[in-house]
Amino acid sequence: MDHSLRRLVDRQAIHDVLLRYCRGIDRLDLDLVRQCYHPGARDHHGAFVGPVEDFLPWVAEQVTRFESTTHFLGNVLVEFDDDNSTVAWSEAYCVAFHRLAGDDQRLPRDSIAGFRYVDRFERRDPAAPPGEGWRIADRRVVVDWNRLDEIDAPGFSPSYLLGRRGGDDPVVDRW
Repeated sequence: MDHSLRRLVDRQAIHDVLLRYCRGIDRLDLDLVRQCYHPGARDHHGAFVGPVEDFLPWVAEQVTRFESTTHFLGNVLVEFDDDNSTVAWSEAYCVAFHRLAGDDQRLPRDSIAGFRYVDRFERRDPAAPPGEGWRIADRRVVVDWNRLDEIDAPGFSPSYLLGRRGGDDPVVDRW
């Protein structure tokens, strides 16, 4: 395969890993999140710093504070160490909405943050076909801003199809 075409395919594969990570977090599909990392990969995620094997239970505990989360990826830049490299670096801008439940004393709130995923990707099997085998080897979450908004708006009527965590979300059953 032509070198330029291979790099385009590799870039798209890395971008797809980033998107699958966001879906896995928002749908609380930790198996999907796990597939985005190499075994032993490290994550530097605010209060958590450690291997992915410890990151996943930490995430499962953290998201219990939220009714839902939504992660939007924006600018994604992927750079390779050299022409034949099996190492790539990415910087992906993200805006994430975290809905915190209300109670008798407080309205629901949205915690909104702008940050970047700064990742080292590796393709550990050099014989893998173009676009295959790219996974996160090391992740740094760099926070650029955040805010907290009270929500004083009605919810959606029951006729709307609402997103859900786990296997009951419409993206999973694909009707």
